[in-house]
Formats: sequence, C-alpha cells, structure tokens
Amino acid sequence: MSNEEEVLTPYRVIKNLNEKIVGKEYPTQMMYNYVRNGLIKSKNNRITKKDAEIWIEKFITKNNLTRK
Repeated sequence: MSNEEEVLTPYRVIKNLNEKIVGKEYPTQMMYNYVRNGLIKSKNNRITKKDAEIWIEKFITKNNLTRK
C-alpha cells in the first residue's frame, strides 16, 4: 500500500457492503475475521479502497445477493 492510497478499516468495508445490498445485514466482526484469516488483502488491519471494492463485488456475486 502506498501512502497515497485511500485505506478503510474492516468495519467500514462491511458497512459499505451492507449499504449496497438488501435483505441481509452482515455483522462487522465478519470482516475482522476475514482479515485475520487472510481472506482479504490487508496491511496493519487496513484495506485499500480498491481491494475493498473488488472484494465487495465478488462477495455480492458469489452469494447471489440483491443490490439496492
């Protein structure tokens, strides 16, 4: 991660996901578990905005979630 890249906390990433879908609300702890288990690329518990957006799109598609 370069210093210019916008970074998000796992809390913000899951909130962004929940804002994009209907019918389900994922708990914020889920993303901390994903980071801890290496399921999303992070550095010092921070995720680049680009990586977060890619992960959210894959998660929505994989889980067949309905977008707002």
